[in-house]
Amino acid sequence: ILLLHEVVLVDSKVRGPWKKRVPYYLALAVLMGGYLVVRHRVLGQSAQRGYWGGSLYATVCTMLPVALIYLRLMVFPVWLRVVYHPANYVRQTMWSVPVVVSVLVLVGLLVVAVWCRRRRPLVTFGLGVMAMGFVPVSNLLPMDAVLNERFMYLPVVGFCILVGVMVERLSVRFEPAGTRAVTGVLVVFGVMVLVCAGLAWAAGSLLLGGLTLAVGAGLALRAGEEERLLQRRFGETYA
Repeated sequence: ILLLHEVVLVDSKVRGPWKKRVPYYLALAVLMGGYLVVRHRVLGQSAQRGYWGGSLYATVCTMLPVALIYLRLMVFPVWLRVVYHPANYVRQTMWSVPVVVSVLVLVGLLVVAVWCRRRRPLVTFGLGVMAMGFVPVSNLLPMDAVLNERFMYLPVVGFCILVGVMVERLSVRFEPAGTRAVTGVLVVFGVMVLVCAGLAWAAGSLLLGGLTLAVGAGLALRAGEEERLLQRRFGETYA
């Protein structure tokens, strides 16, 4: 993200010749390498499991539609769930409607990022933060989970940057119409944020423990999503 900020948002005249920045880039590379080494030593492994679907190709086919689900959750955070069972999302082929649609959407976002590089650099930066936030959970190094709402904590920062840019542009567009129009735009977005926050809070209450968690776990189990953690917490609540 630091490199993205420097490349996208910092003027080349301020940044100076890239050769003078080499020590800085090397320092970042050393920090990243050190983190990966420490992570491997602590966890005792680089990956938590084998590739979903049995191959890297199947994992990519699986994660492309998942990326689209993440985008939908950021724009419209409803139908949140305690558990997203991996078996519901694993795919073996690229030639399916969800995968093809995901590829088209992601390519479209890439085109927007490139087009906005000079015109609206904050848009490019926001999309870049979203992309970088999803890389660690993209299962290129396989994890035990395919999809989790908590994986959006960092990417949603990029999404909020995009929302801020959109609100700013709409405010400028409606400014000639007077203060009331600008205020109306801000109020509409404020209401949308509060509604989405309420929906997210309601879903998050499932993780707060007690009877609420038990009910959430029971619903997950009835849906066939037998997660070990939920089973244990479900038993502890009623023990």
